[in-house]
Amino acid sequence: MFHSYRFLRAQLSLTSPNAVGAHFVEGLSGSPLRGALSRAKALQAACSKVCEFHNINTYVTGELPETPVIFVSNHMGYVDPLVICALTPCSPLAKDEVRHWPLIGRVTEQLNVVFVQRGNAHSAANALRTLMGRLEAGVSVLNFPEGTTTRGEMRPFQRGVFGMSSRMGIPVVPIALSFGHDRLCWVDDDNFLGHYSRALLGKQHDVQVDVGPMMQAFRGEPPEHFAGRARDWIAAARHRQAAVAASFQTDKLTAGNLAGAQLPG
Repeated sequence: MFHSYRFLRAQLSLTSPNAVGAHFVEGLSGSPLRGALSRAKALQAACSKVCEFHNINTYVTGELPETPVIFVSNHMGYVDPLVICALTPCSPLAKDEVRHWPLIGRVTEQLNVVFVQRGNAHSAANALRTLMGRLEAGVSVLNFPEGTTTRGEMRPFQRGVFGMSSRMGIPVVPIALSFGHDRLCWVDDDNFLGHYSRALLGKQHDVQVDVGPMMQAFRGEPPEHFAGRARDWIAAARHRQAAVAASFQTDKLTAGNLAGAQLPG
């Protein structure tokens, strides 16, 4: 789910207020954010600042739509929603615990984040209705249909937002994410602060973002099948990303060997 604010909360104790810290977050919370689009743009600004501070370099292929869509992406950790929300105004889905965090919970409620309780069907239905309202207000929404993070191996997509897409006639746009190094993946029971200090802080990071085509359900297509098609597009895009990365590493190694061979003995 959406871990960015867990990340930001921990960051406040590790960075200066002059970076992306308490004063910045408090400033956002006091802003007169009226309307879903204004809140989505404020979230975009916040995530952009966090990515900039942590030297997260994003490389994008494809076009991000300007009309409201449902973004779906593979999920490898707290960096994913930071990167996507920094690229485009949208309303992401977050686990309900975030709402109750000191300071951060107050901010997220003003920044278009939609909350859901895991394993609670009533909460999930309410969250989908809220997401529908965001779309009707002209704001895209963001969901990670795997429902958890992985080290890159993709799990089946849950059907929820795909049924919503069919009912509303709003297209789904798949997004494939790949990290330059798998150390950015945050999975299992890895301690957050340990991972943050070990993998993210003080380093340069590359994130490849491939934006797919607008996809809509075929007539009579079950949401599970629609979800599978979106997942297949992301899986294929990630395979291409891996091939390009491997080719780049081979070219670098070859160039290094040639340069070494030309050195005088």
